[in-house]
Amino acid sequence: GKEGPYVHISSCVASLLCQLPFFKRLNSDEDLRRQVLAAGCAAGVSATFGAPVGGVIFSIEVTSTYYSVSHMWKAMFTSVCGSLVFRISRDRGAPCYR
Repeated sequence: GKEGPYVHISSCVASLLCQLPFFKRLNSDEDLRRQVLAAGCAAGVSATFGAPVGGVIFSIEVTSTYYSVSHMWKAMFTSVCGSLVFRISRDRGAPCYR
């Protein structure tokens, strides 16, 4: 569907962010890296549909065999930010989208 490219792009951005020197700790720990990728996936779905809760539920369903409840608020925050950035950029974007 239409969420596929957004999920892929946001997961790629999350993976690239993990490789930056500032986030070296995230890249060295496999569990943290998976949580970042799950949050990126949630941001992609929420940017597509404008539904942050749906993005978090989708990322739990698709990306993980187990999911730590303590990391859910991080994925929710990422989803809300992704949805807001998408809406702001869409609203202030090219005149054909208005």
